[in-house]
Amino acid sequence: MKRLLPLIAILTLSTSLHAEHWVEVTASDGGAVRQYVDIDGIERNLGHVELPRLFSIDASKQAAIDASHPASQRVTTEVDCGARAMRDVHAVAYSQPMAQGDKLHEIPLSSDWVIDPQDDFARPLWQIACGD
Repeated sequence: MKRLLPLIAILTLSTSLHAEHWVEVTASDGGAVRQYVDIDGIERNLGHVELPRLFSIDASKQAAIDASHPASQRVTTEVDCGARAMRDVHAVAYSQPMAQGDKLHEIPLSSDWVIDPQDDFARPLWQIACGD
């Protein structure tokens, strides 16, 4: 039993910590806003999928969009594949692109599910979460 304790401790630490692996999945026209998904942070549970997302504004285009807007936002999105529904459950705004710099504030989000959103930023999420 004493030999198992260090192994259990290592496994516990390794499963609770993960390196982020952001992959770009879409961008707005002109590339001013880019959306990334942390593919190593995706959690699946009985048809529900939790996706860590990141929206990053190109620094050279931020002033043209809105200089007071945060440079990036990290958003946690839940997807219900069976119901074809999606909702954002948590978001944090940052002063620098790619969730770097100062944490500016947490963004209040509605807990309402949106049925089958099909905009340019939602479409790739269906493919990642549900395979379609």
